[in-house]
Amino acid sequence: MYGQWKDWDGDTGDEPPLFYRGLTESAATLLSSIAEEIVKIASAVEIKTKEEISKVVHIHLWHLRRHGDDIVDRSTLKTAIQTNAAYQMIQHPVNSDGDGKLRPDFSCRYLTEDVPYGLVVIRGIAKLVGVHTPNIDLLLKWCQQKMGKEYLVNSKVQGKDVASSGGPSEIWADHT
Repeated sequence: MYGQWKDWDGDTGDEPPLFYRGLTESAATLLSSIAEEIVKIASAVEIKTKEEISKVVHIHLWHLRRHGDDIVDRSTLKTAIQTNAAYQMIQHPVNSDGDGKLRPDFSCRYLTEDVPYGLVVIRGIAKLVGVHTPNIDLLLKWCQQKMGKEYLVNSKVQGKDVASSGGPSEIWADHT
């Protein structure tokens, strides 16, 4: 969503853009950077808890393992996503503005579910284990603005909507 709509100026379109096939180089780079932060978070959790969570891997490796033969070009994260047969026809969620013109749907599950029950939780865990997350923060700030929510304030997970996110209350109490 971020890669397609980060610079959206309100223009409407006639066709929904392709979600995965339309992945840009800059969006793939950001996605890769976020994956690197998540792997660092997992490593820090392992050190703190002495529990192995080795199933947390970079998203490129995850795609290769999960979709294997469905991927035509496995060379980079971008090409693995763009050439995955399972993703070929998936379009961005859009709404019609009444005259048949399409606008992005910022109330779609990619934001309303994946942000409070994924990204916010990951960011809270990162704080607990002391991992700096500039790329997650960048994405989270954009998402919360599009959603009309507040999770990250002054670089801390302390916004008014944090309590309704999926993280356990221990993450938010005195740790942000």
